[in-house]
Order: sequence, then structure tokens, then C-alpha cells
Amino acid sequence: RIRLGLIADALLIAVTTAWSGEISPQLADRWSKLAPSQTSNGIFHLWEKVDIRELDISITQMHVTRQKRHQIVVEELQRVARESQPPVTAALDDLLRRGEITGYTAYWITNCYVIAAPHEKLAEIAKWDAFQWTEEPPQIELIGPVERAGRLPDGALDDHTPGVTAVRAPEVWYELGYTGE
Repeated sequence: RIRLGLIADALLIAVTTAWSGEISPQLADRWSKLAPSQTSNGIFHLWEKVDIRELDISITQMHVTRQKRHQIVVEELQRVARESQPPVTAALDDLLRRGEITGYTAYWITNCYVIAAPHEKLAEIAKWDAFQWTEEPPQIELIGPVERAGRLPDGALDDHTPGVTAVRAPEVWYELGYTGE
């Protein structure tokens, strides 16, 4: 039986050389174009991180299954978040109650928060000692449909790959008239 406590004792929490409150240049540029009270968001990374390289070495030496390996990694990531996030969560809850931030979400997998608030407040929060650095969230965009110059798709709608029937796509095509175009 593997004791996670022994693994945790063998792990080092990775702390990089970045200064507290460091804001990525992309995020700083985006914030500089906003009015002080305009709402924005950012990803705020806490200092406490799991040293994945050290964890990988420890787990490899244990010769465990992939399932057990996954369990150990997930539990360790959750442990670090559980130990480091409560004070930050309490402070953010207080800001939320006072209406100073719009909202936040904590993530254990990278031990970070996504916080939405007026960018002026976000800049203040980025200076908290708990945060190592802050970056811009990825910009997610929908991909537009491919135009087919007014012709039907190649092959009849009945000519489909396995699984299409299982998800009841023909009903959507014929009863609702959606063909993906």
C-alpha cells in the first residue's frame, strides 16, 4: 500500500524566481487600453506548486499502474490547492460580498484563480503576496462554418459514418432541418 504522506514529504514545492505581483506583458497591454472601472479578468497563479518532475521521479521508482499514478498526481495537486487556497478564497469572498469583484473561480490543477473585476482592482490583487504572476486568459473564438457555394454535401445525408445513428443525427437533419451548413 502506498502512503501519499510519504510522497508528499519527498516532494518539493516549486518556487520560481519571479517576483510577487508580476503581470504578463500581454495582460498589462490589454489592461492599459481599458478605462479604470472597466471589467476584465486574469489568471492569478499562486506561488505554491507541485514539483511535477520530482513527483514523476518518485512515482516511477514505485512502479505503480497508470491508474495509481494518475490518482497520486491528482491527489497531490488537490492537496497543494487545499492547503494554499483558503486564505485567498476568504479574501476574494470578502471582495465579492463588498461588490469589488464580479466573481472568481479557483482551479486545483494549476493552483490558480480566474478573477473578474474592474481592471484597476485586478492590478491591486495581482500585487498580493500569495500570487506569483498573473496572465491573460486565452481568447476563445468560434470557428465559422465552411462555405459550400450553394451545393449539397458530398454523398446523401443517409450515407453516414458509424455512430451518427447512435446520436440520432438523422432526426436532426430530417425533422429539424439542420444539416450543418
